[in-house]
Amino acid sequence: MPNILQLLPEIESEELTLIQELAKNFDDAQAQQFASMYRTKRRDSQTVMLLTLIGFVANVAQNEATLSGIRHMMSTIPAAIALLVILITLFYELNDRLEKQIGQELEARKASAS
Repeated sequence: MPNILQLLPEIESEELTLIQELAKNFDDAQAQQFASMYRTKRRDSQTVMLLTLIGFVANVAQNEATLSGIRHMMSTIPAAIALLVILITLFYELNDRLEKQIGQELEARKASAS
């Protein structure tokens, strides 16, 4: 039996138990192919949580509020975050003097920790 945890290190305990049961008769090549396909179909917990929060229900027609939420999740929210990051970057004053000061403080901390 191939080591599924080596092929899919991101899976959690309950999921691992299920996957090991499914793959117990796989040879190494089959397990590798299964892991590759399974990884592309697997959804991360953050995506599931966000879709649940906006009212998404699988295999049914979505209402306008849910569709709007999905559109915002895929466009407006990432754009707003990117704009915020750009603004922070523009106003963050990292110059040679501050960089040198930070470096000296880090060296002092390292020296005092030793």
